[in-house]
Amino acid sequence: MPFKPFSYLSLCEGCIYGNQTRQKFVQSNRRSQRKLQLIHSDLCGPFQNTSISGNHYFISFIDDCSRFTMLYFLKRKSEAFKAFTLYKSMAKSACDQRKIICIRTDNGGEYVSNEFKDFCNEHGIRHEYTVPQNL
Repeated sequence: MPFKPFSYLSLCEGCIYGNQTRQKFVQSNRRSQRKLQLIHSDLCGPFQNTSISGNHYFISFIDDCSRFTMLYFLKRKSEAFKAFTLYKSMAKSACDQRKIICIRTDNGGEYVSNEFKDFCNEHGIRHEYTVPQNL
């Protein structure tokens, strides 16, 4: 079978862009060195279907060092602050009276209230925010 060069084919701009790949993100190996040094939190919901007990939301707290995760189920978003205070007291007693150093959250309304800010300031908890729309 004779070989024909493909010089007669031209590449369109769309084909060139379609075949491009982006470089992967560098995997970060930086993790907290001790428990409760950094806590990640997010509130999810409202869900279309409610739970048996009538909850529409849940809030998660994830320890960066151990990856230990706690979920609290909520009926309303306004219960997020109470869930955080419960988590703080539970975590402190479970981790030899260590205190939370930093909490990292999105800019959701449940985290930017004056009540939440005052509580963090009062207990010496640094509050960091992630970039909006960070999926």
